[in-house]
Amino acid sequence: VSVAGSIRDAKNVLEADPADLIIADWLLPDGRGIDILPRRDGMVTAPLIIMTSHGDEQLAVEIMKSGAIDYVVKSATMFRELPHTARRAIRDWENIRIRREAEEAAREAQKRVADIIAFLPDAVFAIDITGRVIAWNRAMEEMTGVPGTEMLGKGDHEYSIPFYGERRPILIDLSFLADVDIEQKYDYVKREGDRITSETFIAAL
Repeated sequence: VSVAGSIRDAKNVLEADPADLIIADWLLPDGRGIDILPRRDGMVTAPLIIMTSHGDEQLAVEIMKSGAIDYVVKSATMFRELPHTARRAIRDWENIRIRREAEEAAREAQKRVADIIAFLPDAVFAIDITGRVIAWNRAMEEMTGVPGTEMLGKGDHEYSIPFYGERRPILIDLSFLADVDIEQKYDYVKREGDRITSETFIAAL
């Protein structure tokens, strides 16, 4: 356990020895306890419990929005329960850290897939389960004349307009829902497991 009487001293301690948990008063001689929080790229890098002398809902919201993992109101009971509160805060922080790492890994994976799709020689686009366009590669831009920046994020069958001049379900919609009406618009539709193959001719392209 390291003890510091000011924000400056606390930051010096943290630079020398990163903390597993920080417990600080809301008000300190040289500022607010929340200012002790170490951050990297705007992200909090250590859990902080703030102690206050009185309970106030507005203050509690401000404290939590500022990046603290918990806050407690000073009392004899609070000090008795502080070890338990500290263990819970560390456990919650570990869960947050694991979730952040998983989210970052997912973002990296999505970026890699997006980069691969972007440079494929074949025209490719993709939609999510809500029907919004999440990929529209360079070959698709060249084929349709529609930049990806104008198509990404669009829903409501916007992706069908460059092909058919109107909003309508097309082959890609069969990925989520079998629809005879859609299938009848194509010369044939072949299903092989999770793969759907078809051919069509569009004079406009």
